Amino acid sequence: MSRDDEARYGRACLLVLNVCPFTLRHVIDDYSLRHARSLSLCDFLEKNKDRLFHLYKRECCCGHKSNKTPMYQSQWDSLYNRNISTCLNGKRIDCPCKYDGKTSATANVMDVTLCCLVINNICPGVDIYHIKTIREIRNKLIHAEIARLDLLTFNRYMNRVETAVCELAKNVSTVLHTETLEMIDELKNRLMDPVELRELRNLIIDQKRFTDLEADVSNLADDLNQTRHEVAQISTSVIEATEKVTQISASVIETTEKVTQISASVSETTEKVTQISASVSETTEKMTQISASVSETTEKVTQIKDQTQRELSQMKARQGQEIKGELKEQLRPIQQESNGILNS
Repeated sequence: MSRDDEARYGRACLLVLNVCPFTLRHVIDDYSLRHARSLSLCDFLEKNKDRLFHLYKRECCCGHKSNKTPMYQSQWDSLYNRNISTCLNGKRIDCPCKYDGKTSATANVMDVTLCCLVINNICPGVDIYHIKTIREIRNKLIHAEIARLDLLTFNRYMNRVETAVCELAKNVSTVLHTETLEMIDELKNRLMDPVELRELRNLIIDQKRFTDLEADVSNLADDLNQTRHEVAQISTSVIEATEKVTQISASVIETTEKVTQISASVSETTEKVTQISASVSETTEKMTQISASVSETTEKVTQIKDQTQRELSQMKARQGQEIKGELKEQLRPIQQESNGILNS
């Protein structure tokens, strides 16, 4: 591999990392002012805060959830400031309600990656095909294992990126298109010093490491926030469960008191029933005695009745005999007189 291959790699990187961001920043400024009717880039960012937040965090207070979050914290922090307000939806998670667009924010703070993210997501009407081309070539260069490009690959990369960035510039203004072409022509004819190439390569390596590290940190932060959210939900559930247990405990105590009262009432009732039962037994015993006495009295009355009847019968018989004897005595003279008359 010759030094020319290293120089070609350096020129391609400078095209993607210097020229493209210059043009893309103008595309964003033009869109925010002319198409979105925003007063400033800060106003434009504020209007699109929710959509960009969905690229930054996996979960939002609006209910949106994302599996991928391509925007890193450093990129988000370059556009927004955290305020002291709370979530408008009452959620305990990080959300766009807690951020404001930076009044000092300008497109100049955006690198090529952030420019592509912003254009792709909040600048409808801009040719996304050209943005995809720039991102594709940028990723191939940054993640290349060796810092060299052969002539064929260099020409292919340069032509694709030049076409994409020039078309984007042309849609903004003739002036921007001209400036972009001039920067590309200057870059094509630029001599690349070995020291400059080495510094550029080291810069790219450091940027890649920083990007990878920030991605890991972002993922860890998302996982931590998710864990915190889950812990908060579990804590809320525990509090609710504790309240329910307290309510149940109070209900159990109340029920126990009622059961105790009922038990006391049952004991009192049982005691009364025992007393009544004893009284009934005593009364029954007395009734039995009375019944026996009545039976004995009835038997005596029957005996007296029978004896009285016998005595009456005997008395009647004696009286009848006496009356009969008296009648015979009274009738005897009359019968004798009658017999005498008949005999005469």
